[in-house]
Amino acid sequence: MTHQFLNQRLLDIHIGRFNMMTIIMLAKRLSVAQQWYFLLIFSFALFAASHTLPTNTLSPRANPSSTAPPRGALIVRQKNPLPGEHPSIPDAIRALRGTKGPQTIFVYPGNYNLGVYIRYGYPLTIQGFTPAPGTYAQNQVTVSVATGRAETGGDPESSAIWVQQNDFKMFNINVVNNYGTGTNTQAVALTAQGERHVYSMCSFSSYQDTLYVKSTSAYFLGCNIEGAVDFIFGGGTAWFEKANIVVKPPRSFATITAHKRVQASSPAKFVFNLSNIVGAPGTRAGSAYLGRPWSALAAVTFQFCSLSNVVNPAGWAAWNPPQDSRTQSVQFYEFQNSGPGSQGRRLFGKASVLPLKIEQVLGPNFASWAT
Repeated sequence: MTHQFLNQRLLDIHIGRFNMMTIIMLAKRLSVAQQWYFLLIFSFALFAASHTLPTNTLSPRANPSSTAPPRGALIVRQKNPLPGEHPSIPDAIRALRGTKGPQTIFVYPGNYNLGVYIRYGYPLTIQGFTPAPGTYAQNQVTVSVATGRAETGGDPESSAIWVQQNDFKMFNINVVNNYGTGTNTQAVALTAQGERHVYSMCSFSSYQDTLYVKSTSAYFLGCNIEGAVDFIFGGGTAWFEKANIVVKPPRSFATITAHKRVQASSPAKFVFNLSNIVGAPGTRAGSAYLGRPWSALAAVTFQFCSLSNVVNPAGWAAWNPPQDSRTQSVQFYEFQNSGPGSQGRRLFGKASVLPLKIEQVLGPNFASWAT
């Protein structure tokens, strides 16, 4: 009996073709030398089978169905809610008072024109109804407001959704702030504040200050983000995977990011990986910059991204030149971007030697909370 034959039988054992009786019968046919070889390789096969790594670690899916609520979920139904259901997301949030443990809120289709404040002491998942959970394009749940910082007194307070808790996930929800497109029109769609946030296949739209990242660790997967002025901003840490970034027509020029890192020792940064930057209809070529520094230590990286001609050849802008540039200590990097917007002499951005890995940004245990 050859080693090649034994190796094939061991493969059969590894993938479950043989039961234990078959293994015993096979062993009896072997010589002493072959039995030692069999024992050695069989032990290795068992070790390998028991140490198989999980797959799809970057495909968060808290709910196996995006068209029906999981058992035990709180249900939001705008039209004709059934007994025990809630007509709005804030009503469902209020129903969490006094409860403990992880919870899920399932939202049926509708345009919910009411701001949402979320604070719960345990892991919380919000799932929007959609027939296509792998894309934001067919989302059927929208949360919208038309409030600005000038009215509310603060950026988070103007938000369509303000999340202020740890361990939060949101799937397939559109979030819109329709406040306006003039000057001083800071109006937030989402404020993400806390640790271990996941936003998957969501869409966020405003004009100025669309997405406020205050989280120390936030993961955005396959999201659509629209705006014109500093529309992805904050002092937190976020990884944007396969994002679609849409630049709306600016009054003068557009800035995609405005990061604020306060201390040099802080790990805070924004990273855009495998993402697209495009212009909305009417947005001029060269009218957008990848970002400007909200603080002198701002840290932003675009890697493996497709940059359309909406991106200015200079790449990055100063905060308020010439009197307040804040560019001396910024960490603005690019790595292997493509498209017409990736060409040109960057004023103070730099080319990275190596790309960042998600573990470097969100921590070595990110897969334990991002899936």
